[in-house]
Amino acid sequence: PIYSTKSFLLNPNKTGIIAEYKRKSPSKGIINDISKVQDITKGYENFGASAISVLTDNQYFGGCNDDILNIRNEINIPILRKDFIVDEYQVYETKSIGADLILLIAECLTQEEVNNLSQLAKNIGLEVLLEMHSENEIEKINENIDIIEPFTEQLNNRFKWFENTVNYINQDFGSIEQFASAYEYFGFNYDEDNKGWWFREWAPNAYEISLIGEFNDWNHQANYLNRKDFGVWEIFLPDSIYKNKLIPFSKVKLKIRGINGYVYRIPAYIRRVVQNEDSSFDGQFIPNSNFQWTDKSFKCNLTTSKHPIIYESHIGMATEEFRIGTYREFADNILPRIKNLGYNAVQLMAVMEHPYYGSFGYQVSNFYAPSSRFGTPDDLRYLINKSHQLGISVILDVVHSHSVKNLIEGLSEFDGTEIYFNGHHPDWDSKLFDYGRI
Repeated sequence: PIYSTKSFLLNPNKTGIIAEYKRKSPSKGIINDISKVQDITKGYENFGASAISVLTDNQYFGGCNDDILNIRNEINIPILRKDFIVDEYQVYETKSIGADLILLIAECLTQEEVNNLSQLAKNIGLEVLLEMHSENEIEKINENIDIIEPFTEQLNNRFKWFENTVNYINQDFGSIEQFASAYEYFGFNYDEDNKGWWFREWAPNAYEISLIGEFNDWNHQANYLNRKDFGVWEIFLPDSIYKNKLIPFSKVKLKIRGINGYVYRIPAYIRRVVQNEDSSFDGQFIPNSNFQWTDKSFKCNLTTSKHPIIYESHIGMATEEFRIGTYREFADNILPRIKNLGYNAVQLMAVMEHPYYGSFGYQVSNFYAPSSRFGTPDDLRYLINKSHQLGISVILDVVHSHSVKNLIEGLSEFDGTEIYFNGHHPDWDSKLFDYGRI
């Protein structure tokens, strides 16, 4: 049977994802030349994919027509033949091997070629997906491309939103790279010229913010932040006053007055968080690290190795004893064993701070703080340095899709309103980030 990709993509019970299978690519080299296409694509279907994309180009992507022939009777969702379609013969071939739709790349085809190939595809019962890279290419859409045609206005809006957003970032922040380096601006950052620490926080809807902690005896009236542009608040702590007060690992918090009154929050860009005996959490001031790296000669093998062999591990559970392990114990005791077993990469779970240990680190509260359960940030640096000395690459298993809903430990209702989130993750009972916000 011919499956309608448009219907499957719009089906609310599906994910709306076209999941792709390919063995290699020109940029990444070998991706997966071991698993069977039937196993991978069936897994995609079982986990809710709306359609399957199979690359049949052999020279650049290691595919073949048999890949589609082998899965046609195994899966019950649409199959896209993804290839460089430039000839009518390929359209007939696509139909004969059991695919449901073809991909036409607008950049590679003239308007006439798009019209002729899409018309032929429709005549023999295939749907057409048109890949476009610029707003000008939208003009190549025609009545035969019924998958995209109803959404022309939305596509135009997406292109315009993208262009406007990039222009806004470049004009106000210099570049996307600078925009993504907020950690070098927010939180605690040392000013060599003025000899002191700047502390900054983004809380656009706050009425008042004070920095409190052991350095000022938790006096909420001692260090009020000043409101600047773009919802940024800041305060400067000169060495002449605070050098012997704002000491390493001293505890800090924010007291914020918002629409919901006064609340206590851990700074969003804090680099260390600790749990107290009463189970509450505090941020800790961490100065710039003086850790001495000795891995200058190390070269990451993940991009050069044909088959990275990855050892996935949880620092706290890596010991044989009934207790939480540490970064340094893992470095000294576990890494040599991983090396001897033949692994060339280690993937570390639960690196970012999380209030509930049983979540395995997948309900993150503090995204710039390595979990203090396992040691200090320098202890983590020691682990990474030791791993590199052994020729082992390190993959940090970070979670950017959702965050804890906790008010005190996390980012939820940070300034009295939801400035970071716009949804709820039912499986994890956690908050979903608002990725459309700038």
